[in-house]
Amino acid sequence: MTDKKVKIGITPSAIIGIVFTSISAVFILITVIFFLQNEATLFLVAISMLFVGIITLIAGLTFFLLYIRKKKRIRKIVEEGYYITAEIGEVSRNYNVQINGRNPYNIRAAYTDETGCVHIFQSRNLYYNPEGMLRSQMVRVYIRRKEYKEYYMDIDAILPQVEFHK
Repeated sequence: MTDKKVKIGITPSAIIGIVFTSISAVFILITVIFFLQNEATLFLVAISMLFVGIITLIAGLTFFLLYIRKKKRIRKIVEEGYYITAEIGEVSRNYNVQINGRNPYNIRAAYTDETGCVHIFQSRNLYYNPEGMLRSQMVRVYIRRKEYKEYYMDIDAILPQVEFHK
């Protein structure tokens, strides 16, 4: 058993979960205010606000639970302790994600198994260019035994701690 800290970064599902849960809290709060007004004309509005609040709450919690589940699954993979060593091939931008007009970076690493099949792994999103900071060209990739689809690339072991100051 290892006490290694697992970092998966903030994922889109976590962001959506936080946003939807916050929006649902606003709708439910407005509903409570309308109910406290105790007017018959506001009753229909309050019911519809409550409906929207419950729907967004369910959606938000679903996305947030997906994030929690992914983090637990990765933590379990790391705790099992089975890893391979992959060779870093490239550092590239992830054009599928854009935050504040900027695309994060990913580190890609390749591993060739005993059958000759090449497995390519991609790190979590990094919001700085790690290219000149790599301490090694080899990286540990934690996997379930011979199951390469679920993995955790331990890029923190080959990168220095980075702190941003404004």
